[in-house]
Amino acid sequence: MIVDLHDTGTAEIAEELVRLRDVGGVVALGRVLTLIVTVEGPRADAEQVIAQANAASSDNPCRVIVIGSAGPDAHERPTRLDAQLRVGGDAGASEVIILSCHGELTSSHLHDGLVAAFLLPDAPVVAWWPFDAPADVASSPVGRIAQRRITDIQHSGRTGTRVAEQIQVLEDFYQPGDTDMSWARLTNWRQQLAATLDLPPYAPVTAATVHGDPSSVGARLMQRWLRLCLGCSVRFERIDPAKADDCGLLRVELHREAAGTTTLERVSDSLAVLRQPGLRERQVSLPTPSGTERLTAELRLIDSDDFYGRVLKG
Repeated sequence: MIVDLHDTGTAEIAEELVRLRDVGGVVALGRVLTLIVTVEGPRADAEQVIAQANAASSDNPCRVIVIGSAGPDAHERPTRLDAQLRVGGDAGASEVIILSCHGELTSSHLHDGLVAAFLLPDAPVVAWWPFDAPADVASSPVGRIAQRRITDIQHSGRTGTRVAEQIQVLEDFYQPGDTDMSWARLTNWRQQLAATLDLPPYAPVTAATVHGDPSSVGARLMQRWLRLCLGCSVRFERIDPAKADDCGLLRVELHREAAGTTTLERVSDSLAVLRQPGLRERQVSLPTPSGTERLTAELRLIDSDDFYGRVLKG
């Protein structure tokens, strides 16, 4: 069920949401969190983002609040708030409130006041910026009311800046509860690399090499993660970006001075080849997680990802 409200207010929206739940027989007691999604500018594909949130809600029933400007010239229009409510089959296991801001309400400094009326009581708040995000998300109006703050610097307006500057922004403004999808994209790579250390040869890794896209934040985070975990030098080899996967990676090599080199190399969207000294080459599963899968995993983790913070500082 979808209902549009034009030139409305937070009280009217809340009242209509209650009415829709009563009519549709939908209850809010099973919601485990509130997900605030901030989408700004003409690049923001709100429907794609909402679809991901709806799909992720099957594992994490939540109330989704989408807030943003009603178009690129919305700030020039008279101040007004429009809303769309989605419940039942149009909202998956969630209920969706879409707030479209005009005029003065397009200022992000006012967004915390707009969403406050719709926060679930006694439930954690997760804020997600799938596109552009403020540098200091923890101190932003919406970020201050969230226990977890998810950004995606790979899809932000900072993609034109040097990768070192992008990582510096993440590092400088990091606060417990922050995370970035560039880190989430590395999960399967990190799991497979960690698993190789449980296999022969058991000699310590003395050096490592990351073959990746030099413009990828994820590839550089992999370099930092290996350096932190292995306590050795990690070299970065630049590759043609067209050969890199969604993480910005093609191959990772773990060098053992006394036992040769272990290599994990992606060969398709779902597979990698593992080469180990003294063993036959074999294929291992290395799926590229979809946007929905990444969001689902992040919503399961309400506590701060402290290791991500250590990687940024490392």
